Amino acid sequence: MSYGFQDGRTLLRESLTILGRFPKLNVPLALTWLIYVPTAFYAKFLFPWEQAGILKDFAFALLAILILSATIGFSCLVLLEMLRQQERGENISIFRALFHAMLPDLPKAFPVILLWILVWFGLTIVEFFSKPLSSADSNEQASADSATKALAGLTSTADFTQALYQAVKKGLRLVVFLVLPAVAWDHLWPTSAIKYGRDMVKTHVNAFSSAFVLTDFATWMLMIPTLFLVVVSVKWNLALADPVWYALILVCSLAWSFSLFVEQMFAAQLYLWDLKWREACKVAAESHRALPDLESVAKPSILEISPELVAVGKLGGRRS
Repeated sequence: MSYGFQDGRTLLRESLTILGRFPKLNVPLALTWLIYVPTAFYAKFLFPWEQAGILKDFAFALLAILILSATIGFSCLVLLEMLRQQERGENISIFRALFHAMLPDLPKAFPVILLWILVWFGLTIVEFFSKPLSSADSNEQASADSATKALAGLTSTADFTQALYQAVKKGLRLVVFLVLPAVAWDHLWPTSAIKYGRDMVKTHVNAFSSAFVLTDFATWMLMIPTLFLVVVSVKWNLALADPVWYALILVCSLAWSFSLFVEQMFAAQLYLWDLKWREACKVAAESHRALPDLESVAKPSILEISPELVAVGKLGGRRS
C-alpha cells in the first residue's frame, strides 16, 4: 500500500490483495465483525433508549463503546503482530500473534485504549445533547431492510453535525492506530507511544489527511452495489426479498470491518514510513545535508517483505 493514490480503486485493490495473499490477516477482521454486528444491531433496534432514562442510556453507551474499542484495539494488536512476523520473514502464526497481543502488548496498550474510550464517550455525550434522539429513530422497528440501511449509514436523521462527529471519531481512531504500533513493535510505554503518535500527526499532516479521505473512499466504493439497491428500493418503493436484505447486511457489516482493516494498514505503513524518514534525517544531519521531507523517502510496502524495515524500525527486534 502507498500514499498518493490517484483514486480509491488502487487502495481497495491493494487492500484486497493483501488479504488474498495473507489469508490469516482475515482473523482480526472476522473478530471485529463478530462483535460489531450484534452490538450495532442491539444498540440500534433493541435497546429502549427513551424508556430507559438518561443514566441507563449513558451506561449502555459506555458499555457499547467499551466493547467496540476493546475489540478493535485488540484486533489491531493481533494484526500488528502478524505484520511484524511477515516483515521479519517469518511464517504468520495466528496463535503466536494472539499470545503476543495479550502479553505483553495489551497491558501496555490498555491506557491508550482506556483514553480512547473516555474521549469517545465524551464525544458521544456531547453529540447526544447537541442532537437528541428523534422519534423516527426510537420508533424504528427491527427488520432486514432497516438493519441494512443502518449499517450502510443511510439514516433519516443524518446531517452535517452528525457527519462532523463521525469524522472526529474517525480521526481519533486513526490516531490510536498510529499509537499502537509504537507499543506493539517498539515496546514504548503508553505516554511515550501517545507522544510519538501525536508528533507523527503533527509532522505528517498531509499523509494523515490522505489516510482519512482515501479510506472512506475505498469503503464507499466497496458498498456501491449495496447503496444502489437501497436507494432504488426507497425511491421507487420496491420490495426486495428478505434473503437479498440479509445478503446486503452481510456486505455492509463486512465493509465496515474492512474499513477498519484499511485504516490500520494505512497507519502501520505511515508508522514504518516515519521510521525510514527519521533514519534518513539522521543520516542527512550527520552528513551536514538538508533534511529530507517525507515524500522524498521511499515508501515502505506492506505487500512485500522489507528486510530494511527490520533494521530501521526494529519491528520487535528487542523481543526475544
